[in-house]
Amino acid sequence: MRAGADVHARNTENITAVHTAASKGFVPCLEALIFAGAEVNGCGKRLCTPLHFAAHDGHLDCVQLYAQPLPPRKPAASLTMA
Repeated sequence: MRAGADVHARNTENITAVHTAASKGFVPCLEALIFAGAEVNGCGKRLCTPLHFAAHDGHLDCVQLYAQPLPPRKPAASLTMA
């Protein structure tokens, strides 16, 4: 993300990095994506959210992360006119 990755990017199945992190149980990655402002409840083409992925794949630590209040998010970059 420091290199400018788009935390809102989606693949052809409408899956985001948050979906992937949740499905693999990558809690630190999931936390970083949330902090960076990624959508946490977006649905893929099959109407599954990242929480669905985490629960289906047995990643209780990711499911528990969803039960907590969202951490502060990175402020949106301000636009300036040149």
